[in-house]
Amino acid sequence: MERPWKFAAVLAFAVVAACARASGPAPLGGDPYVRGPVESFTHRATASLLRVRAGPGSRESCGIAATVDARTRYLQRAPSGGLRAASRALVGVGDTVEVYVRGPVAESCPPQAYAAAVVLAARP
Repeated sequence: MERPWKFAAVLAFAVVAACARASGPAPLGGDPYVRGPVESFTHRATASLLRVRAGPGSRESCGIAATVDARTRYLQRAPSGGLRAASRALVGVGDTVEVYVRGPVAESCPPQAYAAAVVLAARP
């Protein structure tokens, strides 16, 4: 006969493991493709275009023309440096953002790519 304490121990371990996971969004891999101020944000029904001017810490000196859609993750950097979920509505012209790209990049000036994530810089 199974001992009831074994089931309770396994259940307790599973609950503790589930609670021990870090809260908040998963960290982003690598450095952003572009970090700088938003020059324009044009919204369309299925996708939008985010133009960001290159600033310090950018890999690309021409900035980026990034396509964003419903799959793009929007995050906000907290003053402590951590990340928290945000919404597209928080991003506006003049805001400093970090753009993380996925997939092919059309080499032009500015380059064109899909933004997998947009991180809004911490606000004072």
